[in-house]
Amino acid sequence: MSAGAGPRARSTRSVSPRAAGVGATFAIALVFYGATVLRGLDYADNGELAAVAWTLGIPHPTGYPTLTLLGHLVAHALPLRPILALNLLSALLGAASAAACAWAFDEMLRQAVPTHSRARNDRPLTARARAFAAAAAALAIAGSSLWWDQAQRFEVYSLHALLLALATGWFLRFAERGEDGPAFALALGLGFTAHMTTLLLAPAFLVLWAWRGGFTRRWRDLARIAPWFLLGLTPYLYLPLRSAQGPRFDWDAPQTWAGFTRMLAARDYGGWLFRDAHTFLPQWRFFFGRLPADLGYLGLPLAAIGMVALFSWSPRFAAFALLLFVASVGFAGGYGIPDIGSYFLVAMLGVGLALAAGLAWTARRLGGAWLAAAGAALVLLVFAIQLPRQMPPPGSAVEDMARDLLEPLPPRAVVLSNEWDPWMSGSFYLQEVEGLRRDVTVVAGELLGRPWYLRELARRAPDLCAPIGSEIERMIAAARSGRDGEADFDAAYRSLWRSLVARTLAQRPVFVTRDEIPRLDPSFRTLAMGLAFRVSTEPLALSPSLARWRFDPSRARRDPYGALTCELYARSALDRAYVEAGAGLRERAARDLALARSFDPGWRAVDLPPQPWGATETMAKSLAFFDALRGLDLPALARGARRSGPGALLVGVGVTASLVTDRPKHGDHRCHIAVTDGGRVDIVSIVLDRGARDRA
Repeated sequence: MSAGAGPRARSTRSVSPRAAGVGATFAIALVFYGATVLRGLDYADNGELAAVAWTLGIPHPTGYPTLTLLGHLVAHALPLRPILALNLLSALLGAASAAACAWAFDEMLRQAVPTHSRARNDRPLTARARAFAAAAAALAIAGSSLWWDQAQRFEVYSLHALLLALATGWFLRFAERGEDGPAFALALGLGFTAHMTTLLLAPAFLVLWAWRGGFTRRWRDLARIAPWFLLGLTPYLYLPLRSAQGPRFDWDAPQTWAGFTRMLAARDYGGWLFRDAHTFLPQWRFFFGRLPADLGYLGLPLAAIGMVALFSWSPRFAAFALLLFVASVGFAGGYGIPDIGSYFLVAMLGVGLALAAGLAWTARRLGGAWLAAAGAALVLLVFAIQLPRQMPPPGSAVEDMARDLLEPLPPRAVVLSNEWDPWMSGSFYLQEVEGLRRDVTVVAGELLGRPWYLRELARRAPDLCAPIGSEIERMIAAARSGRDGEADFDAAYRSLWRSLVARTLAQRPVFVTRDEIPRLDPSFRTLAMGLAFRVSTEPLALSPSLARWRFDPSRARRDPYGALTCELYARSALDRAYVEAGAGLRERAARDLALARSFDPGWRAVDLPPQPWGATETMAKSLAFFDALRGLDLPALARGARRSGPGALLVGVGVTASLVTDRPKHGDHRCHIAVTDGGRVDIVSIVLDRGARDRA
C-alpha cells in the first residue's frame, strides 16, 4: 500500500457496529427525552437545585458539586429561561446515559458470550448482532419510567445515571483486560460527587474483581489508578471554598470540617434508612409493580432468559448483574422516603445487562431475524406504554402554587412553612432567579433548629434575626450539645420560633401555612387568607373574595404531589367557607364551598399506579378528603360553624397526612380542627400516633 493510500482508506472506513448502536441509542433517547422535558418547575428539589445552580450555592446533602457547576455553566450560557435550560441539560445527560448503557452492555456481551458454539444449533454472535442487542436493551431501560423520569427535570439523577453506566463499562474493561483503569477510576470518583448511592456498585464490582484475580495479586493495579479516583472527587473542594464566601444557599455551611463531614454523611437523612422494617414491602411493591410495564412486559421473560444464559456462559457476569440488582433493591427497600424511584437505577442497570444477554441468546439460538424482531418489539412496546405517561402537563403546578401564595401577600411579608415539595422549593428559584416577590421572606420552619440555617437567615434577613439574637444563640448552643427531640433542644426551638413570630409582627406582616399552625402560641389569632394564614394579636377582617388562583386541578400530576396540591387548594377555600358560614355570609360561603369542590381531581385510588412507602397512604387520605367534601353542603357547613357558640370545636372534613419529605413524623396523620370564636375560625392540627389512629 502506498503512503498516500492510508488517509484515503481511513476516510472511507465504515462506522463500527458498536459506535452505530451507541449513536442510535443516544439519538432516539434524546428525541423522546427532549420532547417530554418539563418546561417549568417540578415538585421536590427541582426548584432548589435550579436556584443553587444559578447562584452557585450549596444545596441539600450531599452537596452535588459536579451538577451545580455544570448547571451554572449551562443556565448562564443558553439564551433560554434558566429552568428550561437546566431541564434540557437533564434530558441531554439522560440520553448520554442511555448511550453509555448501550456501550457498557456491548462490552459485557463481548466478554461474556463465548466465541465457540456450545450447542449444535448455536450461531456465533457477530459484532453487529451484539451491538443491536446492547442498543435495544439500553433503549428499553431508557424508556422505563424509572429512568425516563430522571431526564425530565433538573435533578441529580440524570448525571448519576450517566456516571453509573460509564463506571460500569470501564470497570468491565479494567477488571477483565486491564484496560482503561484511569477512566474507570475517574468516572467512579465523579460518580460519588453526583450521588453517594454510587456505593451500590461496590458488591458487584468487588466480587468480579476478586473472581478475576483477587486483591492480593492485583493491588498494584488499584494503587496505580487511585490518583485518578481522587481526581474525580476534587469537585467536592467547591463546597468549603464556596461556602466560605457566604452564598445565598449554604446548606450545612461546609466551610467548617464539622459542616463538611455532616454534608457528606447526609446526617439529616440518617433517620430514614433501615429504621423501620415496614418500608420494605411498599418500596418493593412500588418497584416490582411497575417493572413489568417498564419493560414492556416482553422484557421480563427476555431478562429471565438472559440470566439463565449468563450463568451458562459466564457465571461471574451473571453474579455481577445479579449483585447490581440485589444491592439496589435491598438498599431502596430500607429507605423510608416516598420519592424512591431514583434509588432503583443501579437495579435497572443489572436488568439491562440481563436483557442484553437475553437478546444475545436469541441471536445465537434463533438467528438474526428473531433478534431483530425481539429487539424491535421490546423497544416499541416500552416506548408505546411509557410515552403517554411521560407527556408533561401544560403549565407547572409548583409555579402556580408558589405564585398563588406569594403574589397576594402584602409588602415585606414573612411566611413560615415546611411545605417544601408543593411550592417552597420552587419559590427559591422564582425569587432568586426570576425576581418574584423578593421583598417576601420565606422561612423554613423546621430548619430553624439548624445553626447553619440561622446564619444564612441572618445574612438575607437581618431585620428578622437582630431582635431575637439571644434566642438564636440559645438555639445554636442547644443544637451543638443536643439532638432534635431532646428537652433542651425542643425548648430552645419553641422559644426561637415563637419569638420570631412575636417580634416580627411588630414590623412586618406574618403568615404561616397550615402545617406550622400547631406551633403558634394560643394568644395569636389566625385567619385564612389565600393559601396561608395571617397571624395577628388583633381581630382580622376577612377579604370579600380570594385572589384568582392559577392552578387548574385538571393539570395535576396523578401522584401524591398532585393530590396534595389539590387538597391544599381545596382546604384553603373551605377554610374561608367555614368563616363565612359562621358569620352568616351564605352566598360567599356557598361560593367558596363550590370553589373548594372545584379542586377535586376525581381520581380513584384503584386507578392509580403503585406508589412507594408513605405516598400510598398520603394519596388515599387526600382522596378521602375529597370524598367527604362531596357530601358537605351549605346547611351542614353553617350548622357546624355555629355549633355551641364561641370556643366550640368543629372537626374539619376528613383526615389528611402530610407528604413524607422532610422528617419521618410527617407520615403521621394530622387531624385538622377548626376552632370557632365569634365567627372566626382557627385551624389547628393534632398528630395521631398509630395507636390513636386505630382507636379513632
